[in-house]
Amino acid sequence: MVSSWGSLPDTNHVLKEINNLQMWCGIFELNTTESGIAIPGKKYWSNLPYYIIVEEFYNWHKSSEFEEMYDIDIPLEVFFGEINTMPVTVVNNGNYLFYLVIDYIPPSEINNLLFAFILAILFIVGLYFFIH
Repeated sequence: MVSSWGSLPDTNHVLKEINNLQMWCGIFELNTTESGIAIPGKKYWSNLPYYIIVEEFYNWHKSSEFEEMYDIDIPLEVFFGEINTMPVTVVNNGNYLFYLVIDYIPPSEINNLLFAFILAILFIVGLYFFIH
């Protein structure tokens, strides 16, 4: 998908595909640290919400690990990780870093806990009336 956007990404095409997939995307110029680690540079284009800070990306896996494990070929360097507990995929095409974020925020755990407590209380009250 990222390869089809071109070396200088066509943002209209990017926006069309990203909206179709219900994702967010940020395109940043590729900078590297002294140790050769890819880091985001100047923003080229982005529809990422304000609370997704690309500098807070935490890396889980790289595409090279999957290539070794499953004997597959991934043409671009891809990093898998998270920002603010949201799954993020970062694609490095040599010129830009593409941050792809699924447009989904999981529901909070408090809803599940409240539902469980209410059911427990209902069953206790029902058992009380059943026994008497």
